[in-house]
Amino acid sequence: MTVTVAEAQARLPELIAGLQPGEALTLTQDDRPVAELVGKAPPAPPGQRPPNLKLRAALAELRALPEFPPTPAEPDYLKEGRESGEIYGYVE
Repeated sequence: MTVTVAEAQARLPELIAGLQPGEALTLTQDDRPVAELVGKAPPAPPGQRPPNLKLRAALAELRALPEFPPTPAEPDYLKEGRESGEIYGYVE
């Protein structure tokens, strides 16, 4: 939305109240942009943290990944070596 500086001076409270978060209001003088007002999100209520949008996006990407394959069962030769006390082919 674009308004002149004179119009903005006359209607500033109304213009600010109508701004949505992220929406820009450009002020012009002599048909040239001279300033821009951008709507901000209201502050979070006391005791509540504002949402971390980057973290939410990263978590959504992680949740979209396929599950890890299950861990394969331990091969018998490793199990036998561990039970006999043999470690990596070395017997004490």
